[in-house]
Amino acid sequence: MYWEKVKNDAKAEIAIRRVLEDEGATAFTSNFDDLGDADIDDPNFVGFDQIPGLATQRLMAEGIGFGAEGDWKTACLCRILWVMSQGMPKGNSFLEDYTLNFEATQTSALQSHMLEVCPLIASDKPKLEVHFLGIGIRKQQTGRLVFTSKTGPGVKATIVDLGNRFRIITSEVECIEPKAMPKLPVASALWVPQPSFEVGAGAWILAGGTHHSAFSYDITAEYWADFAEILGVECISIDKNTTTEGFKQQLRNNEVYYWMNKSLK
Repeated sequence: MYWEKVKNDAKAEIAIRRVLEDEGATAFTSNFDDLGDADIDDPNFVGFDQIPGLATQRLMAEGIGFGAEGDWKTACLCRILWVMSQGMPKGNSFLEDYTLNFEATQTSALQSHMLEVCPLIASDKPKLEVHFLGIGIRKQQTGRLVFTSKTGPGVKATIVDLGNRFRIITSEVECIEPKAMPKLPVASALWVPQPSFEVGAGAWILAGGTHHSAFSYDITAEYWADFAEILGVECISIDKNTTTEGFKQQLRNNEVYYWMNKSLK
């Protein structure tokens, strides 16, 4: 079973790679409910026998942008982040706010996904494992690279469509050492949003932040601010100096600025 699943994941990687090359694309999305014909026992079956998580992880490590559940904006952002990070040592990845720890002395956010986290952020050599995945149309034994992330400061970023403009949101985080999670055999990062879980996570929600993000240890909020200025889009940052009331006021000020800017045009 192990090697069959790994072999099929390799086939999926080849297939996705060929589509990307044929289309001249450098980013893609997936959908865990759209993997081909439903009956994989049918001899004429065409499609994936499992979510192509391992394939996605390997492609991301080569610079292919990725966004889960059809999230094309994050896929593009991850590709941009990889290009921005060239020559820098610590890595970047697609991530998701997987689950939150509200315990008073250990507030933190576990970042992961079903499978698709880039091995460039791994603290040690990833392990190739096969485990049951009970989500989506394919409830199957599924291959994946399992690891935990490096510790230290980093920045997550997202981009949201506000109707009259795009907004890039960045948030400084501190990646910490996770506890062992033998019942969650996926790649993951554990971090504390800055300046604190309560303020950082709250500000992210106030700004319209998504549960998907593009994360880097190397690319700071200043890089994203410069990038936003080049594009002519809004950029708002959450960092160690953020306060809830100050952040709310900044959002109000930005709303007035962009409304006036549009009106004057």
